[in-house]
Amino acid sequence: MADRRLTVREIAEEIGVSKDSAHAILREDLNMNRVAAKFVPKLLSPEQKDLRFDVAQDLLDTSNTDPGFLNTVITGDESGVLEQHINKNYFYLLSHSVFRANKKWVTTGIYESYEAAIALVVASGDD
Repeated sequence: MADRRLTVREIAEEIGVSKDSAHAILREDLNMNRVAAKFVPKLLSPEQKDLRFDVAQDLLDTSNTDPGFLNTVITGDESGVLEQHINKNYFYLLSHSVFRANKKWVTTGIYESYEAAIALVVASGDD
């Protein structure tokens, strides 16, 4: 499949089968899932790569020096880190939003290797 951003409807029209049949072929016969395309390191600018490295290093340093740090983690995701703000006891990492239009068809298991970026929203329990 050259264009992995095709919808099931577009694939069904292209090969002349029903939408349900195309979906079944993709899922059951070809073992493919539709997943959100995420930023991967080769697509990031040098500045974004540097920021991701700096943020990851800050998180690693903080977790090594403060044993209770991981208890302050509220939520996290694996989107590309775009910006970092530090304000009082709060540490925010803003992540890239993934839109439905950026979804791709991939063979099951392959997309896990794309999960390279780390984004966490961390808030200190101390006020």
